[in-house]
Amino acid sequence: MTTTAKVTLSDGNRTFAIEVPAHSLAYLIASLPDSAERVEVSDFLAEHHDFAVRLAVAGLENLSTTAIERLAVDSSLSVVKQLLKSKATRPKLTSQQVLAIAQRDPELAGFVAATIEDFSLDDDALLSCLESHPDTHVRAKLAGNPFAGNAVLRRIAANDVDAKVRETAAEMLT
Repeated sequence: MTTTAKVTLSDGNRTFAIEVPAHSLAYLIASLPDSAERVEVSDFLAEHHDFAVRLAVAGLENLSTTAIERLAVDSSLSVVKQLLKSKATRPKLTSQQVLAIAQRDPELAGFVAATIEDFSLDDDALLSCLESHPDTHVRAKLAGNPFAGNAVLRRIAANDVDAKVRETAAEMLT
């Protein structure tokens, strides 16, 4: 399904409708004030065929659970990263969504590791994934985050395969 957008102009006597291309729609979304009244529009546009529009929607603070669910599994890593940048959205993501995001891409996993305190987590699966992530950069981000928790930092300090990561975790504990 292709979504089209039109801007309506009216002076009370005459009315014109102008089609808005996707790149202009993305700019318009990013330019308008972010408000709860536009949540339904955000839900609709979270499925837009153009990634630039979804990217603009992912940057909004007022997103419904439905839009967050769609954007969290978006085919574009840029869209998912933009979603993670929103401090208002992070606590709304479920542990399963954050785990799936972290498993998807090392850059996204590193971002999650660096901002772990902003997520509402109800299990240890995400921390375990980050703690044992194959990418040293991800483990280093977690080791340098005091909000990872002392138990996690102790395990990293004692067991990580990379000496710098172990050292970083040990420093966080002192």
